[in-house]
This record gives sequence, C-alpha cells and structure tokens, in this order.
Amino acid sequence: MIIGYFAKIRPVDNGFVITFPDVPGCFTCAFTRDEIEPLAREVLSFAFHGHVPEDLPAASACDALELEEGQEALFVEAEMALENGRLRSLIDNGLL
Repeated sequence: MIIGYFAKIRPVDNGFVITFPDVPGCFTCAFTRDEIEPLAREVLSFAFHGHVPEDLPAASACDALELEEGQEALFVEAEMALENGRLRSLIDNGLL
C-alpha cells in the first residue's frame, strides 16, 4: 500500500532536517539535497511498519503547512510495510 504525506525540509549547517508534521516523531536528516527524498521515503515507510491502514493519521494539504523562512515542502510517497499476519487478515476480511 502506498502512503503519502508532506514533509518540511529545513536547511541546517551540515545538511537538511526532514520532518513530517502529520506523523509525530517521524523525521530524518540528509547531508545533501539529493539524499532527502530517498531517506524521507524510508523513514516514512518504517514509521507505519505493522500498522493497519485504519490507524494512519490524515494527511494535510500542502497549503495547510506553515513553512518558516528557508523551509520547503515535499510530498513523499512510500510503501507501507504491513506485517504478514495483519496483511493476511486484511485480505481475508475483504479490506484489501
């Protein structure tokens, strides 16, 4: 299952910090601009490892983000890793 959320990218002295306002505690950092998107996808995927789709927080629209000076928004899509047992249960119950 593909999930998507907006991330805030903030430049810092040694690179960039990436946070997901809709996903508390989900953040990562990168040394270069080229590393941002792959690392953001990875951390977003791991943030929901083992969760079921009904547990996901609602994603905000881009215009709802409050960006500070120097920040930018990036929409990140990632594969949601489901545990095998939960995935089987969703399939068996006709939810997927």
